[in-house]
Amino acid sequence: FLLHRINSAAARTQQLMNDLLIYLQVGHPTQSRTFQPVDLPALVHNFVAGKADFIAAAQAEVTIETDETTALWGNEEQLRMLLEQLLDNSLKFVRQNTRPIVKIRTFVMKGTDVPGASKEDTERKFCGIEFSDNGIGFDTAYENKIFQLFQRLHHPHEYSGTGIGLTICRKVVANHHGYLQVQSRIAIGTAFYVYLPLSI
Repeated sequence: FLLHRINSAAARTQQLMNDLLIYLQVGHPTQSRTFQPVDLPALVHNFVAGKADFIAAAQAEVTIETDETTALWGNEEQLRMLLEQLLDNSLKFVRQNTRPIVKIRTFVMKGTDVPGASKEDTERKFCGIEFSDNGIGFDTAYENKIFQLFQRLHHPHEYSGTGIGLTICRKVVANHHGYLQVQSRIAIGTAFYVYLPLSI
């Protein structure tokens, strides 16, 4: 029993170090030279295809709905990190006896339709990403807490994780001068909404 606890603690520590490394990679302002045109729908399709084994192991269903081809000016590696963390989150917080269903949708919208957009941003066009699941959901009273570093809503013995994943998402969105919002209902599911300007 003691050996099992030691191994579990070592595994959690290693995961924490890995997540911290990822966070540090996106923790500093991204230089403009690292940005380039990114075909977001293609990125989403390629990402999901590359996660086929992970998705199959979770017995999950992932569907994709994309709008017109969108050349987003961004950092492809960081955007992939964003998708990685959101998918991991959706396949982690699942309801018992329920097959995980994840829906990813991309679309183009006016800045005037982006919730909370600044006056300057209302003049821009944005690419939206809706990432929804049918997981356990959470009380929206904790909406701000879930994006804070090391903050968790559940005990580690209930659900694995380090409390860094959504902080990484928030930082990636901030690096792209975008907006990140979430809607959730307990025992119904959670939907994350990412709004990224098509140009910076």
